[in-house]
Amino acid sequence: MCEVLPVMFREERSQPVIRRGLPVPQHKILCKMAVLVSLAGPAWAGPVAFSNVADDPAMGITYERARSASYADLLAGYVDSQTTPIPMEGFFGLPHRTGGFAGVALLDHDNDGDLDIYATNGPGAANVLYSNQLVETGTFGFLDLSATSGADATDLDSNGVCFGDLDNDGDDDLYVLGREAGNRLYENQGGMFVEVANHGAEGGTASHISCSMGDIDGDGLLDIAVANLFDLSTLFALVAEPYALNDRNQLFHNDGGLAFSDVSATSGIHNMTLGGTVDPEPSTITWAVTMVDIDQDGDTDILFGDDQAALPNAAEGGFDRGYLQTFLNDGTGSFTNAPIHINDTSAAAWMALSVGDLDCNGTLDLFASNLGDYMAPTNGIPPVPYYEGALATRHILNNGDGTYSDPGVGFPTVFGWGNGMEDLDNDGDLDLLYHGTMDINVNITHDNPGVVLENNGCSATFTENLTAFRGDYTTRGTQGVATGDLDNDGYVDVVTAANHLVEPGHPSIISPAQYGVDLDATAVFNFMVDIDPSTGLASWNGFETSPGDMTVEINQGSGKGSVSFDTVGSVGITDGGQVNRSGIGAVVRFTPAWGNTVSLPVLGGSSFLSQDELDVHFGMDLAWWGTAEVFWQGGVTNRLYFVFPGEDLVLPEIPCDVNTDDWFFGYAWCVSDALYDLEMAGEISASHAIRLGASAYSAYFDRDGSGGDDDSSSDDDSSSDDDSSSDDDSSSDDDSSSDDDSGHH
Repeated sequence: MCEVLPVMFREERSQPVIRRGLPVPQHKILCKMAVLVSLAGPAWAGPVAFSNVADDPAMGITYERARSASYADLLAGYVDSQTTPIPMEGFFGLPHRTGGFAGVALLDHDNDGDLDIYATNGPGAANVLYSNQLVETGTFGFLDLSATSGADATDLDSNGVCFGDLDNDGDDDLYVLGREAGNRLYENQGGMFVEVANHGAEGGTASHISCSMGDIDGDGLLDIAVANLFDLSTLFALVAEPYALNDRNQLFHNDGGLAFSDVSATSGIHNMTLGGTVDPEPSTITWAVTMVDIDQDGDTDILFGDDQAALPNAAEGGFDRGYLQTFLNDGTGSFTNAPIHINDTSAAAWMALSVGDLDCNGTLDLFASNLGDYMAPTNGIPPVPYYEGALATRHILNNGDGTYSDPGVGFPTVFGWGNGMEDLDNDGDLDLLYHGTMDINVNITHDNPGVVLENNGCSATFTENLTAFRGDYTTRGTQGVATGDLDNDGYVDVVTAANHLVEPGHPSIISPAQYGVDLDATAVFNFMVDIDPSTGLASWNGFETSPGDMTVEINQGSGKGSVSFDTVGSVGITDGGQVNRSGIGAVVRFTPAWGNTVSLPVLGGSSFLSQDELDVHFGMDLAWWGTAEVFWQGGVTNRLYFVFPGEDLVLPEIPCDVNTDDWFFGYAWCVSDALYDLEMAGEISASHAIRLGASAYSAYFDRDGSGGDDDSSSDDDSSSDDDSSSDDDSSSDDDSSSDDDSGHH
C-alpha cells in the first residue's frame, strides 16, 4: 500500500514538508496514517501537551521585561508605608501595573516561510525580534535581531502590538502601542523595519493597551482599532471611579501611503448607553479588541472587551458597564453598538478575546477571559457573597441571528489574560487555552497554572486539561499570548510573555474559595503587605517581584493530520480585487472528509496585547482530504477541493463568486484572468493556479453543495457550502501540486 501512495497522489505530493525540523516526504506521512488506520484502528492521541524550549540556550530566547518608569513611585510608596503604615485602600493610590504590559506577535517578518517572534518591552529595553532560523538552517532556533530590527522602540514603554500589510506591498508592518505615549508605526522594508513619522495614528497620550487591524470600509486598506484603559497612576478607575478617569477607544482610518486619520468620534464606536452616566459617549475600561466580521455579512465589525472591575453590576445593586461590546458595521465604516447581554453575568471583567466556530454550526463564537472564580471571593470583589461562575472565563455561542447564548462552563475557572482558540490536537474541532495573573498592588493573583480546554467532538463542551503546560505558570505574571506553528510540524504552538516573576519565599495564601477541584491547590495569592490586626493598618513586607520572561511552548503533537492556509487579498493585483494583501477579514471554512465544518476568521489582532499567526490552521483527525472555502470581505466565496494532510497553501482572493448567477463562461473568464494576474504578481505558482482554477470551475457546478469529494456534512447545513466537493472529474486536476505554495508569501 505504501508503494502505491506516491502514484495515487502524484509525485508532486511527495515534496518535503517540515516536521520537527526534518524534511519528511508527504507520501510517507500519508503512508504512516494508512498503517495506523488499517492496522491499529484510530491513532493514539493523549491529552494536549506542550514543552517550553525557551530555557534552552540553543533557542536564543533571552527576553526579560523591563519595568515601567512608575515602578520607582510604587516602590517609594511601599517604603513610606514601612515607616507610616496606611489603610489597605491607601495602596490603591499608588501606580498600577508598574511591571508593564508584555505583548506578543507571531509574524513572518522576512517572508522566508517560518514564524518569527516580536514582543514588546519597557523603557530602556528593546522590543525583541527573534528571527526563526528553521528555513535558513534546517534547525529550529532563533536569531536575536532586536538591536538592529528598526522596531526596537527602546525609549518607549510599549504595551500591545498588532501587524498587517498596511501599504499592500507584500510584507507585514508593525503597530506598537505606547503606555501614555504616542503609538509607533513601523514599515517593513525587506524584513527590517523603518519608523514612520507623523503617521496620524499616534493616538495622543492615552493608556493604549491592545490593537487590531481590519478594513472598515472595503477600500482594501487596513484600518486600526485601539483599546484604551485609564490613568494608570492609581487604581481608582478600577475600584472607585467608573468613567471619569478612563480613556476612550480609538479608530484610525488608513488613508493610503501609511497615513491615517482619527475617525473615532465620527464612526460611532463611542456611542453606547451604559448605567451610571448620562454621557452618550462614556469612556470605558477596555482591555481587548478584535476586528472581525462577527455576523458574516461581508464587512468588518469591532469587538471590545470592557471591564466592570470592582464596581457592582446592576444585578448587585450597581450598574452595568463591563460588556463584551460589539459594534456592527453598516459596510461604510459607521458602527452601531450591540452589547452582548445574555444574563446577570454579562457585565463582567472581560480581559481577552478569541473568535472561531466552537460548535461547528457556521457561526463565529467568542472566548473571553475573566476574573475567574477565585479572585473575587479572596479580595471581596462583587458579587458578595460570591457564587461559582459569576465571573467565569468562558465561551459565548453565536446564535446567528444577532443574539448569543451563554452555555455555562461546568467547572470553576481561573483568572485570564491572553487566550487562544485553535485545534490543538488536530482532531477537527477548536480547543481553548488561557493564561493570566492580576496585580492589584496589595496582592497578586497567581491562580492560573495554564489552562487548556479540549473540545468534545465539536460540541462546545470541554474537558479541562491543567497539565498541558508543564512549567509552573503560577509564578509568572503571564499576559501576552499568541499562537502559531513555529516549527512547521502541523501543530499549533504557543508563545507567552510575562511582566513579572514571583520568587520562592514570597508570602502567599491559598484562596479561601475551594470548590473540590484540582485548581483549588493552585489558587495562590501573593501578598505585598502585612496587616497589623490591632490597627488594621498595612505596610510593605519588603518583597519585590522580578522582571518577567517568555515561554515558547512547542506542541508535542497527536499523530493526527492538519492543513494550514495563508489568505492573500488581491487588491491592486487583479480587477475586482477588494481585500488587503494580508487577507485579514476573511473567514475560512474547512471540512475534512466525513468531518465537521469548522470556521476560523483571519484576525489582525486578538487575545490580549497580542496577535496570532495570520495563517489559519485546521485539524483533520485521520481524514485523507478535505475542502476549503473562503468567505472574503465584500461577499465573494472561493472554494478549493482535495486538500491533503500536511499542506500549507496560499488561498488567494479570486474576485469571482462561486455563487454567481453569471453564465459559466463569464465566471470562468473572471477566474482565469484573476489567476493569471496572481501568478504574474508572484503570489502563486503556475501549478497552484491550475489547481485553484480546476476547483473554481468545479465549484460553479456544485453551488448548492450537493456534490461530494468526501461525502461529509456539517452538523448544521447553514455553516457553508463547503461540506462537499464536486463530482466533476475536472476537480482531480487540482492534484497537480501545490506544496511549493507554502502558506507564507
